[in-house]
Amino acid sequence: RAGLPVPLVQMEIMDESGRKLPHDGKSIGEVVTRAPWLTEGYFKKPK
Repeated sequence: RAGLPVPLVQMEIMDESGRKLPHDGKSIGEVVTRAPWLTEGYFKKPK
């Protein structure tokens, strides 16, 4: 639990199956972030 919410940014913790996990300070998963200015990757660099 750190920082302040930023407008237009959504963050979730997801498990291996893509299900949302609770923001309880105990769940372990991948942090997924979505915002209008984020891209899927780098230009001309697939991974």
